[in-house]
Amino acid sequence: MQGGGDRAYPITFDISLAGTSASTGIFRTFLNPFGAECLVLRADLDITTQSTGASTLDIGTAADAVTASDNLIDGLSAATAGRFTNMNSTNAGTNGKQLQKLAAGGSIVIEEKTGDVDGLVGTLYVTLLVTN
Repeated sequence: MQGGGDRAYPITFDISLAGTSASTGIFRTFLNPFGAECLVLRADLDITTQSTGASTLDIGTAADAVTASDNLIDGLSAATAGRFTNMNSTNAGTNGKQLQKLAAGGSIVIEEKTGDVDGLVGTLYVTLLVTN
């Protein structure tokens, strides 16, 4: 939103996650619903049921729904239940950062990076702010 007096308000979306035996590579995506560039203010992952075996997740913004990205959360173990955020470097990993841009036609992608996410149940909360 632009112009005199216009205000932009952040909006949080919840994206349900469920790992199955068919889950490989990118197993969940979220398309930018606004048709305008957004800023991802934060990404918070609540894993309520851990994966049955060792596995890691990458979560990030991408130009489409088929390109992997780890610019929000990089290499997070899905074999541990709990709450994780890209707001601290321990959870965000090497490449995970705060305040990432999400293109007008872009997606947030959740990828099984290593191992197997069978049995994983959780919710990714993504807070977006429309920037133009």
